[in-house]
Amino acid sequence: MFISKAPSEYNMEKPRIQQQFKREEKNIPGLRFGILHGHVGFEDGVSIVMRQLEEVITKELGAHKENIFYLVGKAKKPKENITTNHLFDFDEAINKIMQTNFQIGFTEKQKEEIEEALTIAQREIKTFIEKNKIDVIIAHNLSHPINFIMSVALSRYYTEELQKGNPTPKYLLWWHDSHAERESFLHPAPEIKEYLKEGIPGGNVEHIAFINSGQFQNAEEYFLSIDRVKKGFYDKVRKNHDIIYNTTDMFIENYDDLFSTEIEKKKKTFIHNYKINKKLSELDISREKTIFCLQHTRMVKRKRIDFALQFLFELLARSRKRNKKYEAIYFLVTGNNTNTIKEELIKLHKELSKEYEENKIILEFAEDYKDKKTELQFEDYPLIFSNLGGITTYFSAIEGFGNNLLEILASGMTPIIYQYPVYKSDIAKFHFKVLSCTEFSIEDRLIEEVFELLEQPELRKENGERNIKLIQNHFSNASIADKLKKAILSKRTHWRPKEN
Repeated sequence: MFISKAPSEYNMEKPRIQQQFKREEKNIPGLRFGILHGHVGFEDGVSIVMRQLEEVITKELGAHKENIFYLVGKAKKPKENITTNHLFDFDEAINKIMQTNFQIGFTEKQKEEIEEALTIAQREIKTFIEKNKIDVIIAHNLSHPINFIMSVALSRYYTEELQKGNPTPKYLLWWHDSHAERESFLHPAPEIKEYLKEGIPGGNVEHIAFINSGQFQNAEEYFLSIDRVKKGFYDKVRKNHDIIYNTTDMFIENYDDLFSTEIEKKKKTFIHNYKINKKLSELDISREKTIFCLQHTRMVKRKRIDFALQFLFELLARSRKRNKKYEAIYFLVTGNNTNTIKEELIKLHKELSKEYEENKIILEFAEDYKDKKTELQFEDYPLIFSNLGGITTYFSAIEGFGNNLLEILASGMTPIIYQYPVYKSDIAKFHFKVLSCTEFSIEDRLIEEVFELLEQPELRKENGERNIKLIQNHFSNASIADKLKKAILSKRTHWRPKEN
């Protein structure tokens, strides 16, 4: 019902490829890029990658900054090169309806609203592409139902333009996550399945950048389902994809940089803005007897911040029995709230305080200090907590890769992590210095390792130096350049009848 038919020529044995730009590296600086996602400029992993890609496109590939344009639902900071439309915002009700109704399907009224939104969205995409003369689309996370309207509308744009014989931009998809790799998306209602096949991301993608080694296999059945409609699609995806790991900015060159004048200033700003001394004084505790712990992620359920909080209560209880060296914990969550996670954490904190009879664990949220309360940025906090000799938790149950984990490692910290599947398959082989568990249970071994880390500055430095060096060698932004260049210049799989 919802799948637009491909042009009859699609199944020809020797399709004629429409070339819109010569596939030569020297031509990249003249290309115009359209970057698509629900949000831009925020602290989520996709926004981080979008910012990194702009840096790589300009600094490594030589493209001009004024040739990069964004089409998004919401932007943290409006700019001239950013076009916004609320229909593309993944927090918009019309997008969330795909997730809430995933297994039960849509009502007739919902179908009408969806189709009306898709018509408007497709028109917006076409206008954006034509106005900015886009040569290459880099679409982020359109393999995930969170970007429902944008993804299906983009696929429909391509289908319609190809049927009319019009030229189109190269369609490169950055596959951060998908319905093929989340248990909650494994049982779509029949009509939902049709939308998935049509355009989440559908069969019009030309090149895919996966962020971990398991994603192609996870999506293989999905690709085969599209291949049954568009013959040859599976082989095209198999030939036209790469694995491009997440990367991170380099904040410091070595561990000693953590104690530079600049970072010392940031630390003082943090202590002043967050009124650290006042809060500890009210507890009759010094900074020396306080463990500073950072949770450098957004507040979403899969990040398991609830387990991190439980872990910290147990850590402080063990400290009291051990040697009483630490008598308080300051726990800061830096990312923004989603759904009701913040409220749930506040409630859990109260429950654990009562259970442990403990009133000296401070739970704070960086989002409460934004705007006029502090000038500190999201990326400043790992450097500050590392300077303070603190620890950081990263107990995520599941990740596409782990942007924030890389940022922590690049800041010289030794994170305390849960070994989630992609960590085991793609990250562990680099042998970063981490403290880890394989189950969500509080082990004596892990508790003791945390105390060793806290009490031994030389161990923190040794681990930090190693982690920084590994990030520099394997996960710097520049490492994206060659594969991104290949994706941009690879042979077009879209085509149209040859002009007379």
